[in-house]
Amino acid sequence: MELLLLPLTMLVLLFVHESGHVGAAKLLGLRLTHVGIQSKPIPHPYVAIRWSPVRWKVLIFFFAGVALTALQFSLLLTTSFFHQPFVYFGFCAQLILETNPVYSDFTLAQQFVAGKGRTNNQYTWQWYLHLTLWLALIVLLLSPRYLYGLLF
Repeated sequence: MELLLLPLTMLVLLFVHESGHVGAAKLLGLRLTHVGIQSKPIPHPYVAIRWSPVRWKVLIFFFAGVALTALQFSLLLTTSFFHQPFVYFGFCAQLILETNPVYSDFTLAQQFVAGKGRTNNQYTWQWYLHLTLWLALIVLLLSPRYLYGLLF
């Protein structure tokens, strides 16, 4: 039964993440252009806006989804519901996917700041730093000696 609950948990978390982007766009007065599912580089839901000349608004839009997921992670960490393995691993998978250095809100924000638009990520020292921090996050979240071991 838990094998069925993990994908359901992931779908709920994806919905909440994308809702963070939609909510931020609405609050900041950014124009939504698309909400849907893309197939490249991997199938994933997305929310697209018309770029604004006000950079801080676009950056808030990019990070609103991750912030909402992190807030949920923090709030549920204190509840007994969070101690269900499918919930914990659902959050782990979500955070790992949302922060990956190949294609995520972080890489899109970096490309926006660099003025490159929506292009493929270039392998700069910042990208390698992002990759290193991402791998450390995976070890922290999934290693029995670290966070998971402390919780269960």
